Amino acid sequence: MDKYYSKKKFGQHFLKDEKILKKISETINIEDKQVIEIGPGKGALTKFLVEKAKKVIAFEIDKNLSLFLKETFKNAKNLELINNDFLKEDLSSYKDFVIVANIPYNISTDIIFKILENYSNFEHVVLLVQKEFGKRLCATKNTKDYSKLSPSIALFYEAKYCFEVQPTSFFPKPKVISALVYLKKKNITYNVDYFLFLDFIKMCFSMKRKTLWNNIKHFQKIDHETFLKICSKLNIDTLSRPENLDLDQFINLYNEIMSINI
Repeated sequence: MDKYYSKKKFGQHFLKDEKILKKISETINIEDKQVIEIGPGKGALTKFLVEKAKKVIAFEIDKNLSLFLKETFKNAKNLELINNDFLKEDLSSYKDFVIVANIPYNISTDIIFKILENYSNFEHVVLLVQKEFGKRLCATKNTKDYSKLSPSIALFYEAKYCFEVQPTSFFPKPKVISALVYLKKKNITYNVDYFLFLDFIKMCFSMKRKTLWNNIKHFQKIDHETFLKICSKLNIDTLSRPENLDLDQFINLYNEIMSINI
């Protein structure tokens, strides 16, 4: 398996730097905790997780790697390997888990929204992602990195940009720098329908350089006059673009629109 070639279709880049792997595993205290690992690859990070965690459930889509991992960790009583696509897994039964993973860059957004859809189960999330993607997760309004991911994450989690990892730490080397991001679940809740609100955020950012009105005019069939009145009430510039609003402003805008369409 040392000669195992990464499969492009799975976006596989195996992290090999022991110091970085150890640092990732120590980002949060996983002792006596249940951990989900997404795409364990050849088990470099898995090795550190099983040493401390109460239980590790690792989702590996690659059948050959899954077989390799089962043989490699056959004596690890606290490891459960699942040869399945994490994105297709029903996560409703995974209560009180933390997620620690080096995730494939090509499906990072899908993984993030999968986690958000099941946010109540995951108090801590530690992800190694592409640098630019990590910056978007942690961005604040009026910055170039602010995207649909930023307020979507902020609805549920406090995001921390931890450190960067150079391409030389991987095999094969990716063409980009990576970054570790730590998400800690918020204690507060917001008065919104979470899933509909996430759809609203996606719509607001559907054309980032367009004004808010041009993005949301089809949402709940709102008319322009009503939109202008709502903006006036909320003290929002009617020519604002999505990157100009923070989470609270998006929530207020969403609630006002929904209240007139009940």
